[in-house]
Amino acid sequence: MAGNPRIRRLISVGLPLLFAAIAHTAYMPGPRVITGWATPIVSMLGLYFLLTGLVVWARGGMAIGVDYGLMLYVYFPNESHVVQSAIYSILRHPMYSGAVRVGLALGLWRGTLWSVLFGLFMPLGLTLWLRLAEEPELIERFGEGYADYRRKVPAFWPKLQDAAKFFRFLITGG
Repeated sequence: MAGNPRIRRLISVGLPLLFAAIAHTAYMPGPRVITGWATPIVSMLGLYFLLTGLVVWARGGMAIGVDYGLMLYVYFPNESHVVQSAIYSILRHPMYSGAVRVGLALGLWRGTLWSVLFGLFMPLGLTLWLRLAEEPELIERFGEGYADYRRKVPAFWPKLQDAAKFFRFLITGG
């Protein structure tokens, strides 16, 4: 079996834990810290994050395909290629962006101190994952071109000037 054994080990352990942690955000115990007049505002923000997160995750998954979504390229690197899709000019990791947004939404909806903090921690955890595990492998495979792409395109949050393109992608998928 070809591929980078280090990244295979990290993926087999890291990603399931990460996505389990996202789901756990909705069940973190404790009293709500977001109450009163802030509740509807935070609920609407949570709804925005949930809807955009689910849509960007699903549309990103359709753009990248099942084999990349399941990270099969790790096991078959010679069969990998650069995916060309509108979303990848706006976000480097749309599926992770969706996961971050859903984690934030669940944390805000649950409203406990720990769920909100954990929801805010999600982008940091995924950034560490990308910087330490996934992106070094992508740079190794695709060279300086990927390193340059990483410098130009944000991982999870679109640049302000790309907001219209981001929402067009959410609505049309293209």
